[in-house]
Amino acid sequence: MRFWRLLLNLRQALEDIHERLSLIEQAQSRLNRKVDKIMGKQADLDAIVVRIDNAVAGIRQDIADIKAANPEVDFSALEAKVGALEGLDAEYPAVPPQEPETPVEPQ
Repeated sequence: MRFWRLLLNLRQALEDIHERLSLIEQAQSRLNRKVDKIMGKQADLDAIVVRIDNAVAGIRQDIADIKAANPEVDFSALEAKVGALEGLDAEYPAVPPQEPETPVEPQ
């Protein structure tokens, strides 16, 4: 009798473990979907940053060209504003991408 009760308790414990593992897998799946969504937005942001950097470099070159053609004009205020934009890169440097973690396979 005790043996059968022990087996029933063991079976119930295994069913509970299986149910909890299923819940963990569902949560992990939801997290993976959220990470994918965030990474997609990160790629969009990276593209925007590149466009802004290119625009700032273009503005800097335009100022230099106009300044060369008009040496009597004071461009210091405009150059300071562009310098402030360029300074944001130093203030918020790009974070190098990290290698994704290799998932551990259950054994």
